[in-house]
Amino acid sequence: QYIFDGRTMLHDVCKVMDINSNVFNGVRGDADSLAGLVLELTGHFPEKGYVVEHENFIFTVEAKNGKRIEKVKIELLSDQTETDN
Repeated sequence: QYIFDGRTMLHDVCKVMDINSNVFNGVRGDADSLAGLVLELTGHFPEKGYVVEHENFIFTVEAKNGKRIEKVKIELLSDQTETDN
């Protein structure tokens, strides 16, 4: 499990989690940040505690301020690290 600031760039999220930087390309739309990815996945502004799953990932909104997602927890359900790099 990882908790990131919502403004963290997706490239940095992938680097920290040691996953392929292209893993979210099919769903990221124009998003460059983790909060933007969550917005793309949900299609709306989720509330604190909202959970969304995508492939082997579970994203949970841990903190929110107005329409800004401040913290997101990511859980990786299976190991996708070395074989996709």
